[in-house]
Amino acid sequence: MSLRAQKLQVIAKELVQEGLLSSKDEVSYAVASRKEIQKLIDSYTVDDSTGAPANRELALSLGDAVPIMDELLEMAVREKASDIHIEPTGEFLQVRFRIDGVLEHRKVIPYNLHQRVLSRVKILSKLDVAEHRIPQEGRFGKTIDDKDLNFRVASYPTIHGEAAAIRVLSKENLLTLEDMGFSERDREVFKNIAQKPFGIFLVTGPTGSGKTTSLYAALNAIDKSQKHILTVEDPVENEIEGACQTQVNVKAGLTFATVLRSMLRQDPDIIMVGEIRDEETAEIACRAAMTGHLVLSTIHTNTAVGAISRLYDLGLKPYLLSASVIGLMTQRLVRRLCLECREPAPVPQSLLSYLGEHAEGLKNYSSRGCAACRNQGYKGRVGIFEVIPLDDEMRVLINTRAPEVRIHERARALGARTLWEDGLDKVHSGITSLEEVFRVCGETL
Repeated sequence: MSLRAQKLQVIAKELVQEGLLSSKDEVSYAVASRKEIQKLIDSYTVDDSTGAPANRELALSLGDAVPIMDELLEMAVREKASDIHIEPTGEFLQVRFRIDGVLEHRKVIPYNLHQRVLSRVKILSKLDVAEHRIPQEGRFGKTIDDKDLNFRVASYPTIHGEAAAIRVLSKENLLTLEDMGFSERDREVFKNIAQKPFGIFLVTGPTGSGKTTSLYAALNAIDKSQKHILTVEDPVENEIEGACQTQVNVKAGLTFATVLRSMLRQDPDIIMVGEIRDEETAEIACRAAMTGHLVLSTIHTNTAVGAISRLYDLGLKPYLLSASVIGLMTQRLVRRLCLECREPAPVPQSLLSYLGEHAEGLKNYSSRGCAACRNQGYKGRVGIFEVIPLDDEMRVLINTRAPEVRIHERARALGARTLWEDGLDKVHSGITSLEEVFRVCGETL
């Protein structure tokens, strides 16, 4: 066998390992010029929506997944998408972008490009291209429009083949407290809590509600030159200048609890724990807060005071919570009305009886959609919040395991507003729509 044939065999073997070629395929070798190869590729272009042959200007090359992924990444960044979903349907690859929290269809890719596209995603994120049976996670960096960006990848098997979800991570997503949409009262309460020398501050809300963004904003508001800041996250979404960040790695034994326990021996001033998931992590975090450290963390509950009940459920003693917790916050993200096409609108009749006294004097707005907002009527997102500081009376309620309703009544007495009340203020100001607040908050008025 000639040296050229040996080299071609090695290349074929690598293609099989990368999933770009089946081991059952019969491979023949031929020598051709670059121009001849490009001509052959051009003859196999296909229509983006139907998979049928089409002109070069409207089609994607069957032989090259690189420009496909480059185009998708560039589109996602320019349209300010937070996530890219690449999903096989059995007939084609569906590509959807999550923009302002809502999934929007963007592209159809012929199914015969499925394996090439997924392999390209895996190669970029240094995943095992030969493994198709189990989920994998990775990340990669790329410069687009002179911006250094990071992308977090999760591949996973489906009945129609592998799919992938790609999170777009940009330093532009690092907001200040002023950018987040706090009312003046809530911003001051949040800032005061986050600047205390010790205690634990818990942020609650469902996945995708911006909890980590809020913690990053709190850290960015702190003078890091005189503070030793440590974080443990799963995963690290953005780099915070002046902080030492650690990513959880369960396979290597790096869990939230083990990293947190180690951090206490590193003379920290402030510790950020990405999420409290179990009793061990919760107890270490609370004890750290009691021994002179400021701890910022998130926990999955629907309400702010629900964080206390959740910690009870995890097995924490009431005295530990009453002595360590200094503040609670819950939040959601609503879409901003497009300022280019926003206009006053009546409050929908279907919501008048539901709103009750809140409907009196309420201004409402809607947007018809225009080129500036891609005819969606919305552009960007803003937070709605419920921020609760703790006082001595509330600590007594926590220590005696008082019902949530009693704790919430005390929070109201301290000036805390509900998510709905904060949302209605933003409706009245023309920042968002009543329908949007209702969509995100549900019937919790």
